[in-house]
Amino acid sequence: MIAVVDFSGIKLPFGVGDMLSSATSFLGIFGEWGLLAAAVIFVPALVGLVFWFLGKSKADYAQERNDRYEARRLREEEHQRLHNDY
Repeated sequence: MIAVVDFSGIKLPFGVGDMLSSATSFLGIFGEWGLLAAAVIFVPALVGLVFWFLGKSKADYAQERNDRYEARRLREEEHQRLHNDY
């Protein structure tokens, strides 16, 4: 069951503008550290994503190369079969 709490009688010593001002000041002081922390968290995921794309494209290229080789081999066999029939 959800309890409903009435906050209408509570007065805070600061407003929304004060909160935003404090937040931007905090980011101004510690923003570089936050960016460094975000980089430490997200860079391994981005590097993994890049290697995944490269590996996928490399595998696709290898499959395409094998398909071309197989098609050429089948054409040559067909050509040999047709020439041997004459």
